[in-house]
Amino acid sequence: MPVRCLTDEDAAKRTTVSELTPGGSVRHLATGERRWPQVLRSADGSLPEGMLDVDQYSMSGTLSSWLSAYASVAAATDEDVASLPSLDVSVQLPATPRSPPEPRFRS
Repeated sequence: MPVRCLTDEDAAKRTTVSELTPGGSVRHLATGERRWPQVLRSADGSLPEGMLDVDQYSMSGTLSSWLSAYASVAAATDEDVASLPSLDVSVQLPATPRSPPEPRFRS
């Protein structure tokens, strides 16, 4: 069943031992998608504020608001990527606690 067919109550339910909920997955995608253009613009490996916040894995608000937020930020990311001079531009990825010690780059 697609997540968009869930009620807010069902979308907020934990279905595993993890804190992640179906609605939290959508919130996480919207939150992460909002921060990736910052990574693209800075290209210096700096970690955007809040990128590792675990609160983003649980649902707050309504599922429809998070689905709408995701659609909006995904469209903005498409615009940011389209504005790049080339898809061959190399960007340093932010370091996270699980990252290797050396800097990582991706186009």
